[in-house]
Amino acid sequence: MQVDISELRREVGARKAFSFCGPLEDGFPAGISLAGPVEVEGTVLNTGPAYLVEGSIRAQVEAVCSRCLTPFRQVVEAPLREEFREGSPPPPGQDEVSEDSGVEVWFFQGDVMDLSEAVRQNLILALPTQPLCRPDCPGLCPVCGRRLDEGACDCRVEDVDPRLEGLRRFLNPKE
Repeated sequence: MQVDISELRREVGARKAFSFCGPLEDGFPAGISLAGPVEVEGTVLNTGPAYLVEGSIRAQVEAVCSRCLTPFRQVVEAPLREEFREGSPPPPGQDEVSEDSGVEVWFFQGDVMDLSEAVRQNLILALPTQPLCRPDCPGLCPVCGRRLDEGACDCRVEDVDPRLEGLRRFLNPKE
């Protein structure tokens, strides 16, 4: 996912559109992987001291439902807004943030900007923290582990805080 900016260098305010559809290197959280190519569309704008990249990311990911542990596929979309500057990055621990846009600054050298890592990080940030196969997923029975969307089980579940067990016995001495 590289953009050639050699034509943009000539004029401040110059803009170039780009579009990619291809694989992205791994590095996603456990239980989540790409299920196909990543689609990226956007523009690069020469702002003078930097190049502003704006666009959108779309990818299909394969995840495991955090309630029922069933694998499923989901489309994830994310905005892309990053600033790139030519030169060497600052020393580790001194990440530079743009004063103009408030976004992290990426560095590159030469006439080609590699957007792969910026795309990967923005896609990871757009992933749900608790992926669900569907919003109303009932999950698993906490006693036997049966998937509750397959039907109810005969397990008896008592939601009593163990710290209040003495009070429950006091109020219900017949149990």
